[in-house]
Amino acid sequence: MISIKKIAGGVLILLIAFIGCKDYSELDPPSLDPGELDPSMYVAIGNSITSGFQNNALYESVQQHSYPSLIARQLNIDEFEQPIFEEPGLPARMRVATDGSLVVDPPNINPPVNAQLERPFNNLGIPASVLFDVVDQQDFAVKSEQRENPFFAFILRNQALGESILAQALNLQPTLLTLWTGNNDILGYVVSGGTDLLPTAQNPQFFAAIYSEIGGVLSEANVPVIVANIPDVTLIPFVNTVPPVIINPETEQPITDPEGNPIFYIGVSPGDKVLLTALDYINQGYGRPVDLGGNNEPLPENVVLTVEEQEFAKDVVQTFNSIIANIANEHDFGLVDLHSTYNQLDQDGYTLGEQTLSTEFVTGGLFSLDGVHPTSRGQAIIANEFISVINQEFGASIRQIQVGTIPPSIGLAEGGASKSMKNLLELDTKVFSNILDLYLQ
Repeated sequence: MISIKKIAGGVLILLIAFIGCKDYSELDPPSLDPGELDPSMYVAIGNSITSGFQNNALYESVQQHSYPSLIARQLNIDEFEQPIFEEPGLPARMRVATDGSLVVDPPNINPPVNAQLERPFNNLGIPASVLFDVVDQQDFAVKSEQRENPFFAFILRNQALGESILAQALNLQPTLLTLWTGNNDILGYVVSGGTDLLPTAQNPQFFAAIYSEIGGVLSEANVPVIVANIPDVTLIPFVNTVPPVIINPETEQPITDPEGNPIFYIGVSPGDKVLLTALDYINQGYGRPVDLGGNNEPLPENVVLTVEEQEFAKDVVQTFNSIIANIANEHDFGLVDLHSTYNQLDQDGYTLGEQTLSTEFVTGGLFSLDGVHPTSRGQAIIANEFISVINQEFGASIRQIQVGTIPPSIGLAEGGASKSMKNLLELDTKVFSNILDLYLQ
């Protein structure tokens, strides 16, 4: 079991220059026609994306742009409480300094600055949580110690506030609740190259039973609920940045055999995905034959996601989403189709004036430096998808967020810079391996 506390974090780049930008902007309170919705008590249940986690850490300036916080702002809610972590946050924030060098900030291991709040937080997104954690009543301090994940104790704090995430949410008597969870039940499998499989992914009947229990409890409590389904987790930059073929770092072109065919890394077949965690092994010579400067050893299986493993992950996500849709329909919950949203963003990007945001690692603007979590602008796009469904469900006219008013979480120098294998391999590539600790517990 790998520990979250070991995450050093880090990602690309000696090739880009960071332009300091504040991750928080004061937006004018929008006009609001809530329709049949009572917006007085909004609560969000979820995992790291719900919490606002990005760049491998949870910290105040990005928490201000978590999608629940953005939704609350559009609802004119003044007291939407999030567990605020002081900069640079936990577990270890990644950023790129003005000289283009990679910087990993030492973590701030203190509890949230508002840990003394005498009620549960409105944002109950717990980084690294899985579906079962929503109903699990294990003591939070014990759970944090066993899972080596401080967020359970830091965010949930005290069993007297509610013995589970779900109980704390209900104790706030929400008039609107959003639920986006289950992503991590399959994400760990993907980022581990198919070597870590949770019971809910191995047997989706477990997933169905837990989700059904959550749906039944919320329905019985007569809580207005909006749920979201699960994106294709094989689309994230963590999976799609390193090419599967050997690249000449000087020419940036694939090395070919005598017939002109690109040479795949040893241990990689056509259609396989090479994960960011492979970079350290590539630096050591794995995946390359001796005559190409390698050690003739294959890339380890935990840094390669095979075609079969990709298909398995997609099938699990499809099964999970069928379960979520059925339960949403049974209890008359609103359903946000984030699976389709992520697919569209991957295919077409997001047009922002003359700029197109994309899922390209670092330079695309939709995913943060950890290659897994959305940027602040990505969070705004997600928030707008929720707002659309809220409007449909309640006959409301809540204004959409202007994504361009949200500052980018990653600033690039004038004209940006294209990422390249040469620059990737010049990094301390061990930092990528540490990102796994968030998911494999």
